[in-house]
Amino acid sequence: MNTTKLRIMRLKWFLSVLFVFQIFIGSAQPVTQDKVVELSGGISIEFVYIPAGEFMMGSKEDETGRQSDESPVRKMRITKGFYLSKYEVTQKLWSLVMDDNPAVFRTLPDSENRPVESVSWDEWQTFIGKLNNLSLGKFRLPTEAEWEYACRAGTITKYYWGDLISKSGKSDFTWANSRSLAMTHPVGEKKPNSWGCMI
Repeated sequence: MNTTKLRIMRLKWFLSVLFVFQIFIGSAQPVTQDKVVELSGGISIEFVYIPAGEFMMGSKEDETGRQSDESPVRKMRITKGFYLSKYEVTQKLWSLVMDDNPAVFRTLPDSENRPVESVSWDEWQTFIGKLNNLSLGKFRLPTEAEWEYACRAGTITKYYWGDLISKSGKSDFTWANSRSLAMTHPVGEKKPNSWGCMI
């Protein structure tokens, strides 16, 4: 496998960790306010309410930087509003629930506020199960459609802030690899989309 392809695969895996570790909590009643779930030790999980609606999922075939699995573009309907965590799951939250911190970046300054990474699918299911056992709500992972819908926040541009990323990599909305130093950063340092998600 050539180096470029390997780098792309690693980047894709890294990005998938960041979005997969957002928590979804279902709502039996139609609610339009954000929600905070309090855990022990002064730790809480902030959720933003995502309203029901429709969007075009996927990317056009001529879009620069797209992946082959982003086709075809199709209309998706989210029939019920839901809550999505405002931030990725932090190392602090993971450690509280799992009594362990597998993150590669756990020794960095302010590491407890950085997203957890290096976690397997099975470990994630254990984490969700332990949260559900706390009787604070019903938690699960968002579907791919739910996550993309929440990311887009009603926009039709390539990114929720527009179609372009600065060539220098500098952005108020995302960590470009050239600026991130190939590591995670504390959650909440970039601007949210119009629905309040820090994705």
